[in-house]
Amino acid sequence: MVADFLGDSNMAEYYITGSANMCSIVSARFGFTKFNDGVTGNTAAQMTARAPTVLSHNPGVVFVMAGTNDGAHAFDNNVPASVWVPQWLSDMSNLIDALAPVPKRIISSPIPARRRKLCDEWPAAVSSLIALCASKGVIYCPMYEGFVSTAVAQLAYSAPTQYYMNEPDRYHLTASGHTLAAAIMGNCYAASP
Repeated sequence: MVADFLGDSNMAEYYITGSANMCSIVSARFGFTKFNDGVTGNTAAQMTARAPTVLSHNPGVVFVMAGTNDGAHAFDNNVPASVWVPQWLSDMSNLIDALAPVPKRIISSPIPARRRKLCDEWPAAVSSLIALCASKGVIYCPMYEGFVSTAVAQLAYSAPTQYYMNEPDRYHLTASGHTLAAAIMGNCYAASP
């Protein structure tokens, strides 16, 4: 089966490449033919614009992870959660709809950035994403929940964590982080109908 992985730099083979990348790990586990459509810096709206490329691969499953850059752009530009979260959810809804021809859509919550403001804002956003996925009949994958305890524990930035790259990077995963992300994604796929 063809599997497409649509996301940002954490999904792209940008920092962690080859067999250590989460997409490669999941593909090897299930014997997928892999297309990695991760693009560094992409937001949910930008991923929606790239949906025709995903559909051209005729995947049986698409794994989507979007939101880290939406939150990061809001953080960097002092945009309040009351503005950026509804926009992100609207963009996620459009992305899910654009991928409707794919038989199985697995939508991951974003990996939390190690920034206090974003860690404080994500829980409500993730709850809304869960509701959106349920309303659209797609599979929700709890990526945020799998990483949040590590991210919050490291907010002091005093020591590197096994899952995140060293400072000043507060967004990207190490090879261990990719292994954890792949386990979360793979378990969602394995448990899906």
